Amino acid sequence: MNNKGFTMVELLASVAILGILSGLAITAVSAILDKAHEEYYNSQEKNLVLAAQAYYNSNKTKLPKVIGKKEEVTATTLKESNYLKEDLKNYDGKPCKSMDKSYVTVFKYGQSNYSYTAYLNCGSRSASKSEKEGSPDFDVEFLGVTMVDGKPFYKNVGDAKV
Repeated sequence: MNNKGFTMVELLASVAILGILSGLAITAVSAILDKAHEEYYNSQEKNLVLAAQAYYNSNKTKLPKVIGKKEEVTATTLKESNYLKEDLKNYDGKPCKSMDKSYVTVFKYGQSNYSYTAYLNCGSRSASKSEKEGSPDFDVEFLGVTMVDGKPFYKNVGDAKV
């Protein structure tokens, strides 16, 4: 008897291997798409920060005056003031529904130092409540510490370092 075909076991093994390979491919493509979405929205946030920096550069009186205070400017204000050329768009290219929910917070942390943080609320990207209420990331420069040979120098007063 001369059988020239595949057995059922061979066909099942082939289908199982193809299923595993397609599962790996779908996972990889999904990760690539997620990264593309993240990069797109990070770019939108950077554009929002750049627009806010230009806005506050022209409107210095609107910057926070006291260290530790913050001010906000909405994407709508930036658009109306011509610092944003077009409406913010989601990943699909459609305009965001409400640009008033996207804004930039300016935090004063030094005599003339400011931290700009964008909160984008568009498409699948929205700032959570904890992000909105959290403190911005910035580097703190402590002034008044004497440095000797690249190390802080402290005066000893009793057991305390001053």
